[in-house]
Amino acid sequence: MKKDELLCETVDPAKLDYKNPIFERLEEDPNNPWHLEDQIKFYKNNNVPIAYFALPGQRSRHYYAIFEGRSEGEAKGYNKMRNAEVKKKERGDAAIKEHETESYDVMIENGYDAPKEGDNPEEIIAYQVVMDALAKEYSELSEEKRRICDTVKKGMTQRDAAAELDIPRRTYRDYKDKTLDGLAKKMKDYR
Repeated sequence: MKKDELLCETVDPAKLDYKNPIFERLEEDPNNPWHLEDQIKFYKNNNVPIAYFALPGQRSRHYYAIFEGRSEGEAKGYNKMRNAEVKKKERGDAAIKEHETESYDVMIENGYDAPKEGDNPEEIIAYQVVMDALAKEYSELSEEKRRICDTVKKGMTQRDAAAELDIPRRTYRDYKDKTLDGLAKKMKDYR
């Protein structure tokens, strides 16, 4: 089914009363023409607004499910992350299509350079911002809470961590849960 044949009542995102909109692009699958329609039906059945438009920097229009984010930081972060993922996938798909062949060796010989993870400057900067914020929050923890975080970072079992800290396992579990919950609350704008 072509997009122009797809019957879907869409909304104007500007007319929604969402302070922090999150845009989830609906995937299109050329091998399954019903894939997009099934997604639209799913979101419509769950009262999620659907819009058909092009985000800044996009050449063509796409369908999006629109959600209300909990905060401006969450919405901006999520939208930026998803946009970077979509662009990365599109670049990869275009490169594969350009060099399409049955052999990866032939692709390499023809000059195809597979995209490398972590090459996107936006992803690198976003990752660094989150890591800097986490490092700041970690430095403000008490010595005891930092030691608990260190056991989690090392991947220690509860038994080994409790033995290293010389506290009962149940006490360790409770301290660990409280410490990680506290960090999660402080880092909520970076999810």
